[in-house]
Amino acid sequence: MATPTITHIEWGTVHVKHNSVTKVYKDVIIEPTRCYEWNFKENFDPECDEKYTSHQHKKDMTKGIQPHSVRHLLDSGTIFVLTTGFHSDLGVNENTIKFLTDNKKQVIIVNSKDAMVVYNELVKNNKKKVVALIHSTC
Repeated sequence: MATPTITHIEWGTVHVKHNSVTKVYKDVIIEPTRCYEWNFKENFDPECDEKYTSHQHKKDMTKGIQPHSVRHLLDSGTIFVLTTGFHSDLGVNENTIKFLTDNKKQVIIVNSKDAMVVYNELVKNNKKKVVALIHSTC
């Protein structure tokens, strides 16, 4: 089974090709063997997470991508590409970074406009499994 690749990204859309089929997403989770729409407010765990994933207004580091967004992906990859949006308004919660690194995962945080190049290059040149969470606005 082929690893998904990003064929196009612009404000509001991410085009992902997987097994000869291209699908368009607003926000997407890409794993080594599948890709699917990402609703970053799902899977919130009030016992483990301080807040829902939300935009980091005024760069509040308690907001951004929360641990609940990556917890279920631990077995899927060793490198995690987390995007911050086109204007870097999503961000990544500091607890998410700690959670991933504590679990021996490499974390790469990029602006969403750079996600296609970074992700595709990692998939092409790396023998490790890559997971990406891509937010296509803000």
